[in-house]
Amino acid sequence: MNIMIIPAAGRGTRLSFDGPKLLYPLAGKTLLAYLIERYQAYIDLFVIVINPDAEKAVQHELEVLLRDSSIEFLINFQREATGMLDAITMPMAALQERQDEIDNVWISWCDQASITAATAKNLDIELTSLAKQSKRYMALPTAKVANPYIHLQRDEQGKISKILQRRENDDMPAIGENDCGLFAMSSQTYFHELNAFANIDQTMGSETQERNFLPFIAWLNQTKKVSTFPVSDLIETLGINTVDDAEKLLVAWQTMKGE
Repeated sequence: MNIMIIPAAGRGTRLSFDGPKLLYPLAGKTLLAYLIERYQAYIDLFVIVINPDAEKAVQHELEVLLRDSSIEFLINFQREATGMLDAITMPMAALQERQDEIDNVWISWCDQASITAATAKNLDIELTSLAKQSKRYMALPTAKVANPYIHLQRDEQGKISKILQRRENDDMPAIGENDCGLFAMSSQTYFHELNAFANIDQTMGSETQERNFLPFIAWLNQTKKVSTFPVSDLIETLGINTVDDAEKLLVAWQTMKGE
């Protein structure tokens, strides 16, 4: 089975939305609805990490979205904004008993409604290929963009050696390799490598003072396979953080329909 963890403890303040960001409405659907729709063909269990205040609303939305489906969901709580690393590792305890059932752990930022069907399918294909080579691996789509928010810095061998983040006030390149808020790894990578990293690396982001997940990619790639592949469209790097972001995505969708 495949599971997907969606860290979603944030509030929609920058979106001028009075509710959990995960339930922000976009063209008649919540962000959560877009994620369920996009990944339900690949995922057997959605694990949603939210602020406790959002429990009732998110629970109801999940029940509606998965009413006629055999897909399960699990809700975990992140009571303090300590970072994505903590949010992603938090469900480990609840999932421990099912570890042997899990093949891959997918992760999506809750505001990443821009991922296309083609990219989701390509990620699934990449995971199938990696599983034939090893038990411990990771895969993610990326894109070369101007003025990147994130940059995957690589060494001479092409391995990801460092993650630069604009939100942590890192010195960013003019053109960079940006992630798309979508990641996947084998069950063993999640329960062993990521757990080890979380216990070893206690550093906080220089600006946010949060425990970041992204440095794990560089840490893992020094000893294990981290595979990247290009997205189908650059719009897929866009997370919905502001009303302007939402409008950009809606315009992009209209353009795609017209092509």
